[in-house]
Amino acid sequence: MPVMSPPFGWRQRCPQSELEVHALGSPYIFFRDKPLHLSPRMLEILCVLALNPEGLTLEACHAILYGDEHVATATLKAELSHLRTLLDGRISARTYRLVGTVWVDFIALWAAIRQHQVAEARHLYRGELLPHSQSLEIKEWRACINAVMARQ
Repeated sequence: MPVMSPPFGWRQRCPQSELEVHALGSPYIFFRDKPLHLSPRMLEILCVLALNPEGLTLEACHAILYGDEHVATATLKAELSHLRTLLDGRISARTYRLVGTVWVDFIALWAAIRQHQVAEARHLYRGELLPHSQSLEIKEWRACINAVMARQ
């Protein structure tokens, strides 16, 4: 299922950023204020890179995304290259990390939770984080967010 655009007339409020990743509920992305249509795998890659601002090696990124699945690192390298092209070079090479201003809804939600801003967390929570993702890191974040939001 491709990443969708936001519902007509609706866009989550967020600080001005070059790249906005909305991964809670029905996912959508804006790059330079324009919708960017990505595959679910590319959205996972964006989320993993956002969670690791210090950057990841190809091998570390592969382990996070694929775990024990038998997927060639060349496949991930091609996906990263394609994503880098779509983002006008905003992914650094070798140590893969997002470059430029980035806002991610579930990271903003977690910051709101940590700062006891319950109303802001409720506002940001539009549904589960990438419910079909099998990435261990994404699954852990999804479980934590779901557990905390269930108590709100």
